[in-house]
Amino acid sequence: MYNSARAPRRFSLILLAAAFVFWGPAQTNAEPKNWNRTSEVWSNDALTLGMGLEVRLRYESLDGYTINRYDPKAHDDVLLSRIRFNTSLDTKWGPSVFVQLQDSRFWLSMMEDDPSSKSPYQNLLDLRQAYFQWLGLGGSPLGLRLGRQTLVYGDSRIFSESNWGNVGSYTWDIGKAMWDSGIYKIDGFWGQRVYYNKSAFDSEHYDYDLGALYAQINPEGPYGLDLFYVRKYDLDGVFKGETGTGDLDVNTIGFYVHGKRGGLKWRGTLAVQGGDIGGDRLEAWGGNVTVDYTWAMPLRPGVEAAVSYASGDEDPHDGQDNTFQQVFGAVDRYYGLMNLFCWSNLQDYQLGLRLEPLKGFHMGLDWHHFSLAQASDAWYYRNGSVMRRDETGRSGTDLGQELDFFVRWNQTKHIEWRSGLCRFFPGEFIQNTGPSGNATWFFLQVRLSY
Repeated sequence: MYNSARAPRRFSLILLAAAFVFWGPAQTNAEPKNWNRTSEVWSNDALTLGMGLEVRLRYESLDGYTINRYDPKAHDDVLLSRIRFNTSLDTKWGPSVFVQLQDSRFWLSMMEDDPSSKSPYQNLLDLRQAYFQWLGLGGSPLGLRLGRQTLVYGDSRIFSESNWGNVGSYTWDIGKAMWDSGIYKIDGFWGQRVYYNKSAFDSEHYDYDLGALYAQINPEGPYGLDLFYVRKYDLDGVFKGETGTGDLDVNTIGFYVHGKRGGLKWRGTLAVQGGDIGGDRLEAWGGNVTVDYTWAMPLRPGVEAAVSYASGDEDPHDGQDNTFQQVFGAVDRYYGLMNLFCWSNLQDYQLGLRLEPLKGFHMGLDWHHFSLAQASDAWYYRNGSVMRRDETGRSGTDLGQELDFFVRWNQTKHIEWRSGLCRFFPGEFIQNTGPSGNATWFFLQVRLSY
């Protein structure tokens, strides 16, 4: 378990809608930093009560693919709603409690007929987060956080909330110890990932456990370095690999570095993996380098260039697995807004342009070129599932190109609009392994927060 005839008219309507958003109430789907925000509603000498509310509505039109797979003959429309209610209780002497309820629903979509218990669109009113926290124990840099919570570090490539999804991808029932001396922050945690049941309380977990150490050096400064070790494991001996069954034990070690000077910013990630997948030995790696520059002039023009890589498996029958296993980071922020790929057996070259014609109004255009790291390994979809594979390697490595146009308008402190129009052009590998055709995605979203 845990283990078109109407297309031209639709596309015209999409272009008209995008034009309206651009000229009317109109960045990427990068996640804002205040998803868990609360505002003070009551306090006394000992306690402070905070509350926060977020309501998000988004319409999506997917042509040539669906939320589950690439399919040139498919079309799906979906209207998404998500409501989050946050409350916090802070004490003057240290301990605090945070609770977040979430209700995610959808309409219109063909996903109505999906019989599975898990849906990326639906998770009826449920407990998304609920944890007890105590920072500065005894006046020391030590802190504790126990309970259901999300994990976000660095640029969200290793750990992310994945808030763009209607339900979200990662919530954990864990215990975390934190050491914060200002310049140095070190977190250690262990627990299990929550399994989202679309119509019942989220009481179950995925079969594997998580253990990790994450250290940050100068995280708020102009230059910083993160070091991490992540272990994902299931030692019941029932996980299937290339050559048989065995344990799942994926160990990821690496670093994230970032810096800025004037209008120039850069960041990079390197992650190396070892361990066991079923009866196979795992040896893999992934990396990213991103550089962007913004000019201090009218329109604030900017350019961004990035290269992402995740190793693939050259021989699917040799008992050694070299496919990089995506960790628990965001997908939609990095490997194309259409979410057709993930950080496994992938090369992604990206070039982006940015403008801010008005304060609070951002727009951009990204170009991606995707290819397989190894021709004999698979194309892995957004959730890590195999989309297509040619073990002979004769279908080539070119997956295709994607163009993403997006806008974001912060109308007020409490109202944010986003819209985007994206197009995918399949490459040689996709053309040689089955039906192929261009895919299109349009979205229009409004987010209200209090």
